[in-house]
Amino acid sequence: MQSLDVHWLTRRLADVPDHNNWLSDREREVLAGLTVIKRRSDWRLGRWTAKCLVRAQLDRRFGIHEYGDIEVRAAPDGAPDVYVRGEVAPVTLSISHSNGVALCALAVCEMRLGCDTELIEARTEAFVADYFSSEERGVVARMPIWHRPLAATLIWSAKESVLKARRVGLRHDTRSVVVDVGDSVRCRRDQWTRFSARCTDDGGAFGGFWMSAAGHVHTLATEPRVSAQSI
Repeated sequence: MQSLDVHWLTRRLADVPDHNNWLSDREREVLAGLTVIKRRSDWRLGRWTAKCLVRAQLDRRFGIHEYGDIEVRAAPDGAPDVYVRGEVAPVTLSISHSNGVALCALAVCEMRLGCDTELIEARTEAFVADYFSSEERGVVARMPIWHRPLAATLIWSAKESVLKARRVGLRHDTRSVVVDVGDSVRCRRDQWTRFSARCTDDGGAFGGFWMSAAGHVHTLATEPRVSAQSI
């Protein structure tokens, strides 16, 4: 295990300021181009959560006085890059939001890092058949029926985290990421618990952690793998 720290934060829609003074000029231009109300709301929630996390971790280093000093820009591949007063910050950031909850993860270094949050809900057999590997479908099928919504949501969320860490997102075949959650779905869920994932297309391997809170599953995927103490 490497001694790399991964920081995380969740926020809800009610936490986001009503005004947009915390956005940079460039970010306000991006927001102005989002015409769908839900898309605007999700984007603001994700950016607010990210800025709160970045400020908490980089304030001492950069002396960040205003949230507008922080800018989160979408890279050409869609992944978020962080700038402080126009300069690239030496961090890796991932953002996710679902049903009024946002999760952000940050490492103050370059590494492969992805996070995801999903509302725990039942997934149809067609969904599992289309997006899960044969191994993952077997895991869900063998679960007691009351565990299946959590198991399926967890596997899906873990896949999203890995694909974000690879900076390919859902453009890539989700079945190329095979998630192993072991027996953790049956165990305690309100603290970070390990999972692992392998990529069948390039042989890559990721470590991960998951937890459930307030009806959501949160997942983090990293390469290199990190210890539980660093989360």
